[in-house]
Amino acid sequence: MKLYRLPRMPRRPLQELKRDAVLFCKCVIMMVLPLFPAVGAGWLWYRYLFLQDIHLKHEAENILTSAWIPTLGVMYALFAVVLLSTVWGEYKIIRAAIKKGDKDAFADLRDKSISPLVHTSMLMLSLFLIGGFAVMHYPDAVSGFICVGTTYLLTLIMVVIMEIDDPCSGVWFIKDIPEDWLTMDVKQYRRERNHRSNHPETHEHQDLAKTGT
Repeated sequence: MKLYRLPRMPRRPLQELKRDAVLFCKCVIMMVLPLFPAVGAGWLWYRYLFLQDIHLKHEAENILTSAWIPTLGVMYALFAVVLLSTVWGEYKIIRAAIKKGDKDAFADLRDKSISPLVHTSMLMLSLFLIGGFAVMHYPDAVSGFICVGTTYLLTLIMVVIMEIDDPCSGVWFIKDIPEDWLTMDVKQYRRERNHRSNHPETHEHQDLAKTGT
């Protein structure tokens, strides 16, 4: 009885190597992008809070660590899980539509995106959560940078969600999308599709006239 099966060797090792190199470069880009807001948050904390010795009192820090940060952290995690699950499900549907040549399914999802209200909610949760870490008292700059560096993880989660939410562009795009699918007017395509489904006899006569039968 087999307990383990080795992965199948690729038939085209050079192509597989090239694909892996591209994926590695994309992952590096995804990991680098959140560094900019993380470095900015760390610099602001160090310049305007740590050097000025501005922080909450010990009693307030107890409330912060026992209620404020855990509550906001749980809320952010729930938001992130729901968003990631939603966009990943749509991403898989779009990939399947491209493989099957299902233009209708692709048109229905191509321009769908997360509402700006949701992005605003995630942004405010992130700012309040980072602010909670920033106003605590730290014995040295290193420990403060580590905690304020949570900005990197929060930003990375949002970058991943935003990239998956738009599979037609960005870093993590789907490369096999036909060019005419990317440039078509989705609203016009839907109107024509709905009109065809609501008036099949008219379009059938038009098709017969085009073929000359």
